Order: sequence, then C-alpha cells, then structure tokens
Amino acid sequence: MTFFQAKYEQLRAAHAEEADRLYTSRGALHDRDALQRSLARRNAALAEYGAQVLLPHTATLLAQARTRLYDLPTARHHTGWRLVLEDLDYAADQVQKLLSVAGHGESAEQRARALWPYLETWGDRSMLLRELIHQPAPQPLPQLPPEQEHQLTEWARAARTRGYLSPYRSWFEASGTQITLTYQEDPEDIPTCLALAGDIDSPHMRVIGAYENDDQALTDLPPPISPGTLRRGRPEVLRSLAPPEAGLRNLILDVANAQHSSEFAEAIYTATARNPAPSAAAEFSQFLATCGEWADALDTREGVQAAERIRLLSSQFAHVVHELLHLAEGLEGSLAMLPPHRTPLPRHLPSPKPALSTHLPGTHAALSPATPARRR
Repeated sequence: MTFFQAKYEQLRAAHAEEADRLYTSRGALHDRDALQRSLARRNAALAEYGAQVLLPHTATLLAQARTRLYDLPTARHHTGWRLVLEDLDYAADQVQKLLSVAGHGESAEQRARALWPYLETWGDRSMLLRELIHQPAPQPLPQLPPEQEHQLTEWARAARTRGYLSPYRSWFEASGTQITLTYQEDPEDIPTCLALAGDIDSPHMRVIGAYENDDQALTDLPPPISPGTLRRGRPEVLRSLAPPEAGLRNLILDVANAQHSSEFAEAIYTATARNPAPSAAAEFSQFLATCGEWADALDTREGVQAAERIRLLSSQFAHVVHELLHLAEGLEGSLAMLPPHRTPLPRHLPSPKPALSTHLPGTHAALSPATPARRR
C-alpha cells in the first residue's frame, strides 16, 4: 500500500509539472493534445501498477482495518472512518470489474481512464487505512484522585488566563479526546508537566495527569490518532503558476492541507513576512502605495480623492496584517488540531446527510480569548 501511494503521488506530480508547461502565465492552455497525451501516460502507468501491486492485497488490507476499528472504543469519528473503508472497498471492487472485462470493446487508454478515479481514491485515502491498521491497542485516559484533579485544573485555568501555561504538544486519542501537554515555568508545588484533556480554553478542560518530565507523560498517556481534514470532499488541486502567482496560491494550498495550527500559523507568517523575500502582504502593500502615487500624480481633484481613498485602504490593510499576525500567534500557542471527526467524505458512495443543528443562530456560548502563552 505504501509503494502504491508513493507511485500515485509520483505520477500525479510528474503530470502536474508537465501540464504546467502547457499553460500561459495567464492560465490559457496552448497545447490540448499534449495535455491529453500526458493524462493518458499517467492513467496507463497507474492502472498497470495498481493491477500488479495494489489489487491483490486490497481485501486483506480492508479486513485488517475493519478488525482494528472494531477493537477501538466507540467514538464520534468512527462513522466517517467506516465510510472511508466502504468507499475504498467499492473502489477496489470497481477496479476488479473493469480489469475483468479488459478487451471487451474498449481500448487500453479508455480502460485506464475509467480506472483512474478508483485508483486515485486509494492513492489519496489509503493513509487513513494504513494508520488504522497500525493503530496501537486502545489505552484509557489516566485518572487523578478527584481532589488533586480539581486543584490542578483550577490552577491550570488561572495560569492559562495569565499566560503562564505553555502548551508544547497536542494530539487526539482513540476516543476523540484532545490531549495537550503543557509546560509551566513557576513550579509553586505544581508538577512541571501537566496533561490536559479537552479544549484548553473551554470550561470543560480538566487535568488528567501530572508528571515530572515529558518521557513520563508520553509513557502514561494514550497514543495519537489521525487528525481531521479541512475540506472533506475532493481536495482542491491548485496548478502551480510562475511567480508571483505561485506564492499566494501555494500558501492557499498549505492552509487547505494543514492539520495543525502551527502549519496554519506558518502560512500566515510566510504571507505577511517582509524578509528575506517580500511576501504576498508586503507586495500588495507596495501595490497599494504605487496606486496611490499614480492617482496623486494625476494632479486632478478626482485623482487627489482617489489617492486619499487608497491611503485609507493601505491603513486598513496594514491593520488586517497586524491582526492576522496576532491571530497566528494565538493559534500557534494553542497547538490546535483539526478534530478527527472531520473525516473525508466518500467519493463513490452516497454521502451522509448532515445532522440538523439544535442551536438557534447567535446562541453559541461566547468564550473570552485566552492570553497567548509567553514565549520561552
């Protein structure tokens, strides 16, 4: 399965690189026949590799994954995981059917094109399957004596509010609970390393473990499972363009693929940085400044008014950039992750209908933002 996924990513990247050369800088395709030939080569190579390397093992892989899922404690994300497995099973069945009727009135190119969507599903979704197969045995959350849990939880909430609690590692365990390890600089008879369960800024957060060091905590706590995904349907494919378009488009793709708040924050830092290379925000600021300069140079009443409006927009944009950086710092410090119940939706089987919300608009509880932890 690992070899197939690597081959799939290699073929997809090679085709994307070849296709990039067939578009102008403004996105116009100038050689459609060459693009079709590239697609045909990609499809044929994956069809041959999938038939030889993947298909003989799909039934065994799916059976192992279902057994592991059955052994795990019931959790919200299991419904989505089962749908992914069923979708992979359906895709493998369709590959088998298409290969069994090979040569019956269709060319090899047509068959490879028909196989691609099902093999693509295995290429994109087999990561969850592999991680599920190798998921360690379920482990319950540790429990502190009630009095100690209450004392440490109250201390942790107060320390978080004051910015003295520094999260440094976070993950979701098999039951779907988020665990965060925190470091605190001023002991005050409080252990250096605390393990928190739940959203660290919610009133339901509680301390489940107190340790002297990181190794002790990781030995006692349940192992991680796969986090969720932002876009649960087919991921958006962004074609890499020549600079400067590529920079911002690649950052959009980075955010779309991010699973951890540090990855999200890094994209914001890259978009707003001024050194060593001008970022998207810096270049847009320069664009606004140049527009204002041009409008002012008209030496007309309308030009002066336009220049003044552009200066106002520049000030507003600078405020937006500042707020983005502040937001990124806060999220980076919280070590937030996409929850595992944000599983990919099936590609070939019907998607489940979303549950009806029981909340009226505007009735969600408002939580005051936590003070970002001080950088050590």
